[in-house]
Amino acid sequence: KIENKVINTSTQLDTIIKRMSDIEIELSENRLKKQLIDKILNIVNGGENLDAAVVYLSELGDTRIINYFSLLQELEFKENQLSTKYTSEYPELFSISQQIESIKKKIFLGIKNLKSSITYKAENLKKLKVGYEHDLKGLPAKEIELINFTRKHEVNSKMYAYLLKKKSENDMIKVATISDYEVIERAYVPAIPIKPKKSLILLVSVLLGFLFGVILAIIHNAISNKIDTREELENNTRLPLYGVIPAYKQRGHNIEVFKRKQSPLSDAYRRLRTDLELLSKDKNSNIVLLSSMVSSEGKSNVAVNLGAICQLAGFKSIIIDLDLRNPDLHNYFDTDIGSGISSYLSDNTYNIGDIIYTTEEPNLDFIPVGTVPTNPSEIILSNRLEKLFSELKNRYDYIIIDSSSLGTSTDTLSVMKYTDINLIVLKRGYSKKSYIKFLEKIIAKYDIHNVGLVLNKMKDHTDKDDILI
Repeated sequence: KIENKVINTSTQLDTIIKRMSDIEIELSENRLKKQLIDKILNIVNGGENLDAAVVYLSELGDTRIINYFSLLQELEFKENQLSTKYTSEYPELFSISQQIESIKKKIFLGIKNLKSSITYKAENLKKLKVGYEHDLKGLPAKEIELINFTRKHEVNSKMYAYLLKKKSENDMIKVATISDYEVIERAYVPAIPIKPKKSLILLVSVLLGFLFGVILAIIHNAISNKIDTREELENNTRLPLYGVIPAYKQRGHNIEVFKRKQSPLSDAYRRLRTDLELLSKDKNSNIVLLSSMVSSEGKSNVAVNLGAICQLAGFKSIIIDLDLRNPDLHNYFDTDIGSGISSYLSDNTYNIGDIIYTTEEPNLDFIPVGTVPTNPSEIILSNRLEKLFSELKNRYDYIIIDSSSLGTSTDTLSVMKYTDINLIVLKRGYSKKSYIKFLEKIIAKYDIHNVGLVLNKMKDHTDKDDILI
């Protein structure tokens, strides 16, 4: 002060500094208010929870907009209650929806006006600040320098006093809490963790997993009612197993024996053909019936492939579709449904030649169902069926019948009295063990002879052309 001949600051300088400080505080408050308003606008535009917006508005102190928010929440609550009972056309609900839209517009407009007001006030404060800064430049430089030194001196003095006070308080606390403890041994960290014992946990987990898997397998095997292996089938019945057909990927309604002549699939059908030859070696021709217990066990597929493998050996063969309820044979030979076995059995004007269709193979013919009848059980009892079989025996070595499922109808039982061999097709992983008991009861009840089994879709044999499913 003495060196610069500045003993006392002027009243004008003190006033300018005080007013500029007040302006800085107001500008900071305005910046905070603008941030709060931006958050409120984001909440309103984003459709978020309005409770947060009310909290921000309370900081701004605008009671009018807060009241709008309260009224909006009440109307939305009423709207939710009414919307559970009535449609949007209900008069009261429609009126509330309009009120809600009107209040939202007022809230949005009020917030924008508030933001404009704050922006306008901030611009005026900045102008005042510029004016005071201009006035400040007109004062002596030494006075300005003195006031800055004075401010820093006061801040440092107050901070030093505060730190001395805290140091004294901490010293008193330290003296009051000193204990007469003694360090006997320094703490150390073991090289191997005490817990958890990872190796033990891993070993126990492996053992428990193995035990759980074994128990689960035993339980699954005990409660499983599906035929999964050849051994399961042979252990559950005394009926002979004539054939095991491997699983393969079915390509539509193709006759796979023609596509895979040298494959495990064709070999399986060759073994089945050999068994049938040995069973009926004393007969000139054979009538082989294929059925199943339920649909989707693959009897039609087995029937056409068996006919195909017989004709490959030079046997004159014919396949007859006697599944009058759900015919499928015509799909394998890509033939439109026309005259068929149903026409022959129900209309005496039809001859055998009218219903026999030839194929591209020289030794393979077939007879489709034709028009699906409305009374299949009555048509199958026609006396023309016996006549049909008698004439076909004179023409063909193998007569293969694709009949309906035993579990869905009794039509097959009426046909079995004309057949030489009856093959029941069971599908691995699909057919139930209970089907075997049901089949044995039917055989015993109706005294059916020459019944054998064919297990289809077995995962026993594969080659590069066979794809397991």
